[in-house]
Amino acid sequence: MKKNSNIRNSISTYLREHAAENSEIVQATKYDRPPFVFDQDSNKRWHLVNDWEEKCGEKPKWKRHVDLAKKWKTGPNQEAPDERSEEKPDHELHVQRFEFVTFHQAYGYEDFVEGIRPVIDKKTGNVKYEVVPGVFKRICQRAKDDPGQQYAIFIDEINRGNIANIFGELITLLETDKRVIYGQDGLPKSGIGMTLTLPYSGEQFGVPVNLDVFGTMNTADRSIRLLDTALRRRFQFKELMPDASLIKGSQNNGHIEDGEDGTINLRALLEAINNRIHFLLSRDMTIGHSYLINVRDFSELKNVLLSRIIPLLQEYFYDDWHRIQLVFRDVGENREKHEPQIIKHKALEEVKFDHEEFKDSYEYWVASEDEITPDTIRKVYEESD
Repeated sequence: MKKNSNIRNSISTYLREHAAENSEIVQATKYDRPPFVFDQDSNKRWHLVNDWEEKCGEKPKWKRHVDLAKKWKTGPNQEAPDERSEEKPDHELHVQRFEFVTFHQAYGYEDFVEGIRPVIDKKTGNVKYEVVPGVFKRICQRAKDDPGQQYAIFIDEINRGNIANIFGELITLLETDKRVIYGQDGLPKSGIGMTLTLPYSGEQFGVPVNLDVFGTMNTADRSIRLLDTALRRRFQFKELMPDASLIKGSQNNGHIEDGEDGTINLRALLEAINNRIHFLLSRDMTIGHSYLINVRDFSELKNVLLSRIIPLLQEYFYDDWHRIQLVFRDVGENREKHEPQIIKHKALEEVKFDHEEFKDSYEYWVASEDEITPDTIRKVYEESD
């Protein structure tokens, strides 16, 4: 009986999200989303509004609802459950099968799983409080209702959130051997997987086996802690290091024209910069190929260099400009200048103190965009004769 009650609650939640905006009975929820095609009569029985086919025809992705309704009227066909229509591509047969979320310090269980949220009554305009599903519970419900398809949730900056507060008791359910296999009827197969009771709604909840959870984090971010150990044990890890071969340039070989009948090798540029960062700092601090992957001409390269790469290096080296010069090969031994420089410097006059530490003082500044020539860039990765 409890399983049937949970199914009714899930269906009711879905119908309310698509309830008619002018309904006199159905109250609005925070997660209302078009098309608005359902309503209730005075006996609380659900029905489609009169113009529901017209509303579903407003966007191509909604037209599938009309086709599904027609199929339901004609009854089930004799195709096997795993067979798919060859007439329509997969994305037109199913709802969006992924969600994207970013963790942060203020993100919590109520946002991710479920929580009590204020909801405005359409009829009275008053505020009331309801148990509202979070992004993770919603994508789990869609995966549960569509067991023949794979679903996914992408969590960016996964190590920025408080994992214990966000996942709560669900941390156990992420394990692969705890995943639930649901049938076409929306019920879990007996003896497979684990479910638990959610504290707010009191529903039995399990993580479907057809839901993949992806987390991303930046190893160079020193302002945050490492990933929670309890969550680390439940994930497989894949390191994604910079890959210069993915940079196409304007000639599909990593090169761009320099405007002076020559070319600049973006792949060699990235590799030279990263080799020096690896030596001066660590491999975890190397910069990604995404900085140069969309560069198609010399003007774009200078803009990326001045507005993105150099400010990043300032953070990496805590404004130690001499080390930034070493990254760009602007100086040699004894601060010998390698012209033309990207990070320029000059020696200041000796400070008139009788202390050795004040004898060598230098001023640094970044070359202007007009001062950066193709030779300035090529010098970074081409050794001089």
